[in-house]
Amino acid sequence: MADAPTLDTPLIKKVNISPIQQRIPAVNEDRTLSFALHGEINRIINSLANVTNYNAETIQLIIDTLARYNILVKRVADVEKAQQDALRAQALLNSYPDPTITMSAQTQTDGTATVTIIDHNRIYADNAKTTVPIIGGSISGLPLNSQFYVYYDDPSFAGGAVTYRYTTDNTVAAQVGIRHSLGGIATGGAQDTDPIDGGGVSPPGGSRVQPYKRELLNNQPEQ
Repeated sequence: MADAPTLDTPLIKKVNISPIQQRIPAVNEDRTLSFALHGEINRIINSLANVTNYNAETIQLIIDTLARYNILVKRVADVEKAQQDALRAQALLNSYPDPTITMSAQTQTDGTATVTIIDHNRIYADNAKTTVPIIGGSISGLPLNSQFYVYYDDPSFAGGAVTYRYTTDNTVAAQVGIRHSLGGIATGGAQDTDPIDGGGVSPPGGSRVQPYKRELLNNQPEQ
């Protein structure tokens, strides 16, 4: 078998076979194929086999090289995606609404509270300070004298109309993945007629509740 090709050798080897020697007997006296001609035929067959094997190995070398190249390209793409994901996560973690106070809680006559969210902008902490408009909304039927954290999910970071949700666990509203927090808000008691502001996500991001709102909540009488 011919030596295996490398990247430094010609990729395809041409068939280069010398002609059958002249003046060699084709047959013996008994009209059988002569040993000399038989040897020449074997020489040609071996030459063809060597070139065929060489070219087959060359093709395999090309396939292996392309496979390694594709693996390398994929690894580079994976690294670039990981970097982009990290920058995206950092931009979200340190993002905030503008204005920072985006919510108010109003006690209703049915003994519940409604939180109203105003239209606002979301400012991401990337180099461009990307800003997208967010459409406001409301959450109704909330219990009085309670603390909540309001958030929404935005997979595309495109803003617009979003679905607002609430939780009593601030870790649920943490700005991770696709989750965007508006901060905390306290609902008042049955005697409260004025709306109570809420929010508190400010640069560099993260949820916190304004101290005066927590004091207001704690000073409410039990209902």
